[in-house]
Amino acid sequence: MAAQQALRACALWSGWLEPNEGPEGDKQIGTQIKADDQPIEDESRPMSLKNGRKDEGRVTFLAFGFVTVVWIVTAGIVGFFGKTKVSGEFGDSFGTITALFSGLAFAGIIITLYLQRGDLQLQREMLEAQYEELKATREELAGQKEQMELQNRFIERQNFEATFFRLIESFNLLISSFTEMRGRPDNRHTLTGREVLEGYASRLTPGWVRNVRTPRTSEQEFQNYMKLFNDSEEHLGPYFRTLLSLLQYLDTHVKETSVDYVSIFESQLSKHELHLILMHSAFHAEAKELKSKAEKFCLLKNLPNHYRDNHPSAFEKIAASAFGSTL
Repeated sequence: MAAQQALRACALWSGWLEPNEGPEGDKQIGTQIKADDQPIEDESRPMSLKNGRKDEGRVTFLAFGFVTVVWIVTAGIVGFFGKTKVSGEFGDSFGTITALFSGLAFAGIIITLYLQRGDLQLQREMLEAQYEELKATREELAGQKEQMELQNRFIERQNFEATFFRLIESFNLLISSFTEMRGRPDNRHTLTGREVLEGYASRLTPGWVRNVRTPRTSEQEFQNYMKLFNDSEEHLGPYFRTLLSLLQYLDTHVKETSVDYVSIFESQLSKHELHLILMHSAFHAEAKELKSKAEKFCLLKNLPNHYRDNHPSAFEKIAASAFGSTL
């Protein structure tokens, strides 16, 4: 009876025997199931885990059952012989059984490793699924990052263009505000906007000697331009400061782009303005930065070639890069 109860306990623990199987189970545990209408099961556990648990329990039950039966039979035989000496000699004859149990222990280790391999396989599959999910999430985040970078570049370009065209508008409004009275006292007329700049540029053109335009020396060019600048500083001062600010903005913000913003700005400049920029960059002591920007952006590339003949000393003071392909 004790052995039967031990075997039943092992069967219940291992899952080989259901709680409602057997005569006692039908009376006790079966009654509880009826009272509760349905047995309580953990539906959250995967079916593979349940089957694995059941197989593991069956193997354990068989192993323990076999060991129990052999132990009971051996104990009965030893009790049957009765004498200690004979029993000891008889027990020594069971060396083969000891070897058998050692083999069973080794087999148990193998079974355990086999069951663990199943668990490891399940864990590996779960890790692979998690890895694929993380990979998909990473790819999605990378796509979102790329879209955000494109959006940021688009916004930066919009902001740059808005500021750039406002600066050009301010530059043109400044020129439009220029006014100057010209002519004899009895025939005065008003010049406005770029007409004023054209009048300034005409005062820098060398005079004629016997129908030949005679270039001035470098010192004469310097003196002539500085006199013009000092007389017209109220217009030329703001003009060149605004021009320099615009070029500095382009130098800071324009990067590799398919749009040539420098050419867009250069198209706004008349040949008379380019003439003034040439003379100011060559002879004004505080125009070093403007000269540098003119050389970097080829600002004077649209200046007509005949200005080289009129102002050779000015051309010598400015790098050839400022004139681009016109040289």
